[in-house]
Amino acid sequence: GTAPFMAIHLLMNPTALHCVGYDLESLYHVLIFVLTQIDDFDKPDNQKFCTANLPTLISKWFSRHFDLETLGEIKSSQFHLYFERILCHVKPIFHPLVPILRRIWNALYPMSKTARDPPEDCCDVFIYAIEDAILDAATAMGQDSGQAGVSGTMVMPEEDAVEASNYVAQTSSTRSQKRARHT
Repeated sequence: GTAPFMAIHLLMNPTALHCVGYDLESLYHVLIFVLTQIDDFDKPDNQKFCTANLPTLISKWFSRHFDLETLGEIKSSQFHLYFERILCHVKPIFHPLVPILRRIWNALYPMSKTARDPPEDCCDVFIYAIEDAILDAATAMGQDSGQAGVSGTMVMPEEDAVEASNYVAQTSSTRSQKRARHT
C-alpha cells in the first residue's frame, strides 16, 4: 500500500498476515487525508491536495526520510490522542462527519486495543457508519432543498430532494432489519 495510508500495525509488523482490518484502517487514513485537505470543491484538482497544507501531524506521514517501522511509530504516537490531534483538523465543510469518523476508529480499535494490535475486522460497523453518513446527508440535503444555501453546505434541487427522501424512507426499514440480524 501507499505508506502514509497503511495500517499502523502493518507498518510496524511488515511480515504480518494480511487482514481486512488493515484495508479498513487504510481507507480510514485516506478519508482523514481528504477531509483535512479539501475546503473548496471549486479549486482545481492540482490545488486540492497539497501536502504542504497538511496539519503537521499528518504531514509527517509523508516524509521520505522514514522507513515503514518509523512511520508506524509516528502514527502510533498519535494513536491515543487521535481525535484531539488529528480530527480537529477536519475542514469545516466535513465537521458533520467527525462523529462517524470517531465511530469507525472506535470499531477498528476498541478501548482494549493498542496501536501494536492489529485492527478489528469490523466491516459491518464501517459499512453502517458510511451508510449513516450518506443517509444523514441525503436527509439534511432534502430538508434544505429550496432554501438559501448556507456557506459550506450543499443544497439539493427539489426533484433530487424528493428522490433522496424516498430513498431514505425505503432504506430505513431495510437497515433496521439488517442491523437486527447483526446485533
